[in-house]
Amino acid sequence: MALNINAGFHLGSAAALDDRLYLAKAEFLTINENIYPDYALIVCKDDGSLWVFNKNAVADPVNGKFKPFASGEDTVIQMTTMPTADETTVDKVYQYIGVTDTEFIQGYWYIGVDNGDGTYSWVQINTQPIDCQVEVLPTPDVAYAGKIYQYIGETTDVEPIYIKGHFYECVEDADVADTYKWAELSTTSLSANLTEEIEANVEVGGVKVGDVLTTEMDLTAIFKKMLVKYFPPTITLASTPTNKIVKKGETVTGIELSATVTKKSNEVTEVEFLKDGISLELLNTDVADGGIFTHSCADDITADTTYTATATDGTEKTEASVKYVFVNPYYNGTCDDPAAIVDFAAMNEVIEVKGKKIVSYTADNQYIVFAYDNSYGDLTSILDGNGFENLTAFNKTTIEVSGVTYALYTTQNKVTCSNFKYTFIV
Repeated sequence: MALNINAGFHLGSAAALDDRLYLAKAEFLTINENIYPDYALIVCKDDGSLWVFNKNAVADPVNGKFKPFASGEDTVIQMTTMPTADETTVDKVYQYIGVTDTEFIQGYWYIGVDNGDGTYSWVQINTQPIDCQVEVLPTPDVAYAGKIYQYIGETTDVEPIYIKGHFYECVEDADVADTYKWAELSTTSLSANLTEEIEANVEVGGVKVGDVLTTEMDLTAIFKKMLVKYFPPTITLASTPTNKIVKKGETVTGIELSATVTKKSNEVTEVEFLKDGISLELLNTDVADGGIFTHSCADDITADTTYTATATDGTEKTEASVKYVFVNPYYNGTCDDPAAIVDFAAMNEVIEVKGKKIVSYTADNQYIVFAYDNSYGDLTSILDGNGFENLTAFNKTTIEVSGVTYALYTTQNKVTCSNFKYTFIV
């Protein structure tokens, strides 16, 4: 037999209400019909009203293939005895609450349909179109041909023998012409393999559209793939030296990388270390269960460098990175004469990347000084400790120090202050 993953296959959850059956009217026109049975009873989010979905109906521009719920009578929708299906029962819906028999199941909903050949019937709604669980297998006939059920009733000890939890498919009886029987698909261990290769055209659990299920896969693996949500491996990356902001002109040596990999859905197949996208080391042994993996970098660095570690399980690749950034420092301090500044030896040196800086100053009838790499551009704002704009209270000049051109901002006048803050914004 062949196991086909059709668009109607749906895995239930513990949610109070199947999200397919709880829709806003605006969603009536955008549903994915592939995950719906032929008929379904829908609760409208907007007002709590009931609607009936008919996959075979001609969609209208307002409600799509949904019609307002119409009960069999004005006030009666539960029936202990179902009436004969005829032209008067078309599109009418009842909940059958009588005793379960071979035709109707207690508590299930039924809609009257026109079979198109002069006959009428009651069709069960809100059931899965292919796979469902039943406590009583219906009488096998052509109407059930190819359908699969999981039998969850008590194991029978007389013919036909049905085993609780096993799956059964309705097939033609090769020994008796024009008759059908329920054939067991496999044991509960589901160890049988597929008899043909299947390419999935819907997403079910961990099975994605385009995934190919091969004849090498047993049913246990397939059902696990469908029932267990997939998660890729996770990875974090640390490095030493830990300081990642470095003064230009300096050299970083002895870099050690440490990647922590955590296995999730599948075993890890590879861990790789890279420098600026170029592979440093590829590990593919003793990585299946994840763990901590290290790499010692042979080269020193003097310019911006990004190290990356990746982990893959053959399905998805995840990565983490650390970056060493080389910058020209910021300088701040005070002076008695801005025109006399020839270097920043007497200033405070701050090794940080470009951005807003908040500096506290203490001055005794001195000029406030703030300097940075001139390539960053002009300051757009200087706020004092009270939040007032002071940009026009500073003069800007440029100065070259050790081959680098710096923007040099100084107050126009001398200042006396104690631990007074300025905020400089590039």
